Formats: sequence, structure tokens, C-alpha cells
Amino acid sequence: REGVVSMRLDGWDTLKLVKFLGERGVRVHIRKADHFSGNVLRPLGLPDCVRISFCHYNTEAEVTRLLAAMEEAISAA
Repeated sequence: REGVVSMRLDGWDTLKLVKFLGERGVRVHIRKADHFSGNVLRPLGLPDCVRISFCHYNTEAEVTRLLAAMEEAISAA
């Protein structure tokens, strides 16, 4: 489970952000406050979050693409 990052971006609906990132070639997923992630999200008062998973096979170019897309999303927020 190392390399997993969960986040939300103020001003963005989670599903909208997932679609936005996907359109830029970044594959991420939504985690909802269910039996898998609810123990973390519910105490924070969050209904969901964006889940980003990094692994040994991710390239530096993929990480750079994620960061560039997030900068674009932040600028658009």
C-alpha cells in the first residue's frame, strides 16, 4: 500500500477532478466513505477523495504529467 495518496481539491467535485485528470492521461480513482475507506474518510467528514497510486513501474514522465495536470486544475479552481 505504499505510494498511495488520497486527496481532495477545494472547489472541485471529486468525479469532475477524476475526469479532468483522465482527459490528461492520468489514471486515478474515487474512494468513497464505504467499508474500505470509510474508517479514514468518515472521521474527516469527507464523502470521498481522489486516490492516486504510485508504484515501481510508474515512470518519471507519468509523475510529471500528474503534477502538470494538478497545477492546471489548481489554476482553474
